[in-house]
Amino acid sequence: MDLKRFFEQISRSRVHRSLLRIGLPSDEAFEMACDSVVDKHPPHRNFSIPFGFVQSPLLASLVLAHSALGTRLARLRHDGLRVSVYVDDLTISSDDEASLTEAVNTLQVAADSSNFEFNDAKTQGPAPEVTSFNIRFGSGRMEIIADRMAEFEVAIRNGSEWTIGGILGYVGAVNELQAEELGEIAGLAGD
Repeated sequence: MDLKRFFEQISRSRVHRSLLRIGLPSDEAFEMACDSVVDKHPPHRNFSIPFGFVQSPLLASLVLAHSALGTRLARLRHDGLRVSVYVDDLTISSDDEASLTEAVNTLQVAADSSNFEFNDAKTQGPAPEVTSFNIRFGSGRMEIIADRMAEFEVAIRNGSEWTIGGILGYVGAVNELQAEELGEIAGLAGD
């Protein structure tokens, strides 16, 4: 599930409230919140976290964790579902499709309550297999999709030692067989 316009939904007041919840004094929390947002449509004074500030992912994740949606995600994890959150992308896994369907429904209610919106075009499942971040995964397997592997192959053929090492390390963390295939292309077979 993908949260639509996630950073735009993280307002200055939400950041301020979340910083208060972790124990910052109000004046420091407000100053930090002000320093971490921009007016995206001047002069309307509609402040939200921008994409690209170093602190944006951390503050957005903090706000998400303190929202009704974040609370519901924590509850799903406590109930035994596998929950992964990467900035605005949520993945819920289970061997029981009925529990996944119920989880999706409760997350929609929690998102509405939190004033977050899911991007229907980027939301998948429940299904035995889904694709996210150029990785297809499901039921005990993960693999990088063919289009991304083709890009890695080009980069391996033309890349520096550092580029090749980085790509092979990343691909190996996802799927060792795919990394071996790229290693052969790079002439690193048997190393």
